[in-house]
Amino acid sequence: MNSEKLKIFASKDWVLPGKNTIVVLWPFWPAKELDNSDPDVGRFKEYIEKGKDIFELTETLIQADIAVYPQEFTNNEECYKHLTSIAAEVKQVGKKLLVYYNSDDDASIELDNCLLFRTSFYKSKQKKYEFAFPGWSVDFINYFPDKTFYTITDTSKPSVAYCGYINDEKKGLKTLVKSILRPTKETYEEIAKAIRGGACRNLQRNNKVKTNFIIRNGFWAAGIEDKVAARKEYATNMFQSLYAIATRGGGNFSYRFYEILSCGRIPIFINTDAVLPYDTMIDWKKHVVWVEQDELSKIDEKLLSFHNSRSNADLIALQQNNRKLYEEFISPVGFHAKLKEFITINN
Repeated sequence: MNSEKLKIFASKDWVLPGKNTIVVLWPFWPAKELDNSDPDVGRFKEYIEKGKDIFELTETLIQADIAVYPQEFTNNEECYKHLTSIAAEVKQVGKKLLVYYNSDDDASIELDNCLLFRTSFYKSKQKKYEFAFPGWSVDFINYFPDKTFYTITDTSKPSVAYCGYINDEKKGLKTLVKSILRPTKETYEEIAKAIRGGACRNLQRNNKVKTNFIIRNGFWAAGIEDKVAARKEYATNMFQSLYAIATRGGGNFSYRFYEILSCGRIPIFINTDAVLPYDTMIDWKKHVVWVEQDELSKIDEKLLSFHNSRSNADLIALQQNNRKLYEEFISPVGFHAKLKEFITINN
């Protein structure tokens, strides 16, 4: 066996009836693939093929470096009790339990003896056992037949992509936030639309910025029947600009952020107290235009300051480095290949 592999253990007896197994285990326990009409079909194909080079699935718990909670976690009483009982079982032999939670839910989750990788939570409330993992889409380079990464070489003026829905200009973000005492999923989605709308309008007002915006009528290209074609238009929009807007959705994370990196482009990241993957290993501010939520009115100034302080060669190199970052840390293969190192650092 390859000594560099992370040794993991999971039992099929740990999977509740009707639950799906998590992606980590798909190279060992094959799962049903998405339908061909889904734009993200095949997003884990490479990981399924290479996962056995990254992980060794041990026969017993005692042989493993770490145990894996094998099913999709849901934040309800049944699943929580089930998870905590397995975590206690794992603790008895001196191991920890790796848990994945891919959800918009940002509620506090109290766990013992676990490493929780989740998509939606807050930096200011981050627990010592909580870490971020990416929202995975298909690698956008797959939308182009030759699959050849290319850079934008004309960087004389910053070009910015956005394809999606935004709020009505009359619904200001400050008014919306102040009106909420107990935000729901729907109000968080309204906040997300307001942030995106403010970003788009504040960039469009500055004639030193070239905006390349496609405004949709709703979430996930509402009203467009061919979702595969809509997704390709969305990907093409990113490839045609040097920068692209990325901020939270209904959950406090952004699939779009990782999609931009897959294109080798530069995210204009509007930070909403978010946690990014492998933030103890990656200096994220070197890869993005970082804009705090309360700086939204100055997003055009922040972009121009970033852009004008870098040479043409710097911006071309950053595109290439962001694609490399995606491949080595963010793609399903890259993320899981770095997991052993990350656990060693943070365990």
